[in-house]
Order: sequence, then structure tokens, then C-alpha cells
Amino acid sequence: SLPPSVPPRPQLLIMTDATILKAAGGVGTLANVTYLNLHGNGIRRIEGLQACPALRTLVLSFNELSALEGVDELVHLERLDCGFNMIKRIERLKGLDNLRTLVRPCEQCRAVQACESA
Repeated sequence: SLPPSVPPRPQLLIMTDATILKAAGGVGTLANVTYLNLHGNGIRRIEGLQACPALRTLVLSFNELSALEGVDELVHLERLDCGFNMIKRIERLKGLDNLRTLVRPCEQCRAVQACESA
């Protein structure tokens, strides 16, 4: 008897606003999205977050990110989960005055530069 086969996990090299729209069924706009969960998608790079200006919660855990890009533009962001990624240093969070919860990539990521400018 063979063990059950595990389907391959899809990988997204770059997550863009167009990719998000396509996954959402082409709703037309992301302007009113307040919660975005991209957990465990094999994402290596994320772009176009400015298309989600109302975003309050962003879940990026269990991906392959080495940096956070464009997060500093999400001025309404209250919760950012970037746990279990390859990020060694979190930078460019200046201006995120509403950010209340930050889940770090791992225990080794102790450097959080909240006041560093872009």
C-alpha cells in the first residue's frame, strides 16, 4: 500500500494587486478590502499593496518573503502577521500609527526599525 499522495503546493513568485483581484474573482477594486489573508502561498515578493488603502489586517505568514515592501503605505493597518518567513530585519514601518500587533517572522528577527525612513 502506498502512502497518500500530497498535491504540490502552489507557489506565487510575486503577489500583485492583479493577482489578488484574479484570486478574488475579479471584484474590480480592492479599495474597500480591510482583511487580507495570504498565509501559506509560497509568496516570495509582494507588490501593489497601495491598491488596498483601507487594509487593517494583513496576514503574510508561512511564505517565502525576505522583505516587506509597500507595507509603509498602509496607514490604516492595525495588525501585520509576517511570521515564519525569511525576513531578517523589519524596516520602513514609520507612519503606521495604527499598527497595534506585529507578529515577527521568527525569534531570530529581533531588529524592528519602526522609525527608519524610506
